[in-house]
Amino acid sequence: MTSAKLLHRLLDFRARGGRVVNSVPDTRLGRHVAGQRVRCSTSLPPNYADGCAAESIDDIICKLSIVLKERVDSNVWRRFIVPAKLLPDQL
Repeated sequence: MTSAKLLHRLLDFRARGGRVVNSVPDTRLGRHVAGQRVRCSTSLPPNYADGCAAESIDDIICKLSIVLKERVDSNVWRRFIVPAKLLPDQL
């Protein structure tokens, strides 16, 4: 996969994550989970782009490690949203 295709997929992931976050109720738990999810899912594309423009191997590894960590965090929050019943029935 090319770097442009992966960046496009990460941007799509961020947009889909945003739609889910906007569907979470405005409760104390909902706001907390939504805030966590939006922070980690929206950081993926810019960190990946920074990694692609890195000037050293260490910088590339650092940025792509952040992308991986944030992707894992985003998935954990996504997996929490369903059993916590934070989504409306139509989603």
